[in-house]
Amino acid sequence: ELILNSPKVKELQITKVSRGQPLELSFAQERMWILYELEAEKANYNIPSVQSLKGRLDLKAMEKSLISIIDRHESLRVKFTVIDGVPKQEFLEAGKFKVEFEDLRKFRRKLKDVLKKRLDEDIKKPFDLSLGNLIRAKVYKLGTEEHVLFICMHHIVSDFWSQNIFHEELGYFYEKYASGEEPEIKALDIQYADFAHWQREL
Repeated sequence: ELILNSPKVKELQITKVSRGQPLELSFAQERMWILYELEAEKANYNIPSVQSLKGRLDLKAMEKSLISIIDRHESLRVKFTVIDGVPKQEFLEAGKFKVEFEDLRKFRRKLKDVLKKRLDEDIKKPFDLSLGNLIRAKVYKLGTEEHVLFICMHHIVSDFWSQNIFHEELGYFYEKYASGEEPEIKALDIQYADFAHWQREL
C-alpha cells in the first residue's frame, strides 16, 4: 500500500503503447508461455465453454458477434514470437475469425455419443502460441432449433474472470445483430498489452 501511494507510482499511468514493434508480455503471460514451452501436452491450458442453445439460431449474427469481440479485445488476436531468446507479443489482423459448423442430425440415435466425441476432440486440440488464433468456436446443429456452441481459448489470453465479460458481450452483440441493429459500445481506451508495458515499467 505504501508503494502504490508513493508519488513516483502515481505518475505511472497506463497509456497506449505504439503497436509498431513486438511488445513485452505481462508477468502472467510470461509464466504461462514458459509452462507452455515446458509441457509435452499442449492442451493442458485450454479453457473450453459449451453452451446449449434452444430456439432459432442466426449463425451469421453469431459469427459477426464473435468477430466484434475479437476485434474489440486485441489480446484475443495475439501471437507470441521469440526475439533474441525473449518472448514478445504481436497481433493478427482484425476481422478474420471464422466459426466452424457441423450438422449432426444425420447421426440420429448416436447423436449424443457423436457430440461427446466431437467435444472431447475439440477440448484436447492444442493451440500453437506462435501462430496465434488462440480462440476457436464451433456450432453443432442437433435439431431444427437445437444447437451447441463450443468455444475454446488458451489460458494465456483468458481466465475464468474474463470469461464472464466475454459471454456478457457475446450476448449483447448477438442480440443486436440478430435483430438487425448496430451495437453501441464504447471502444476500449487501453488494451492488455498496454497494461503489460505499464507493469514492466513499474
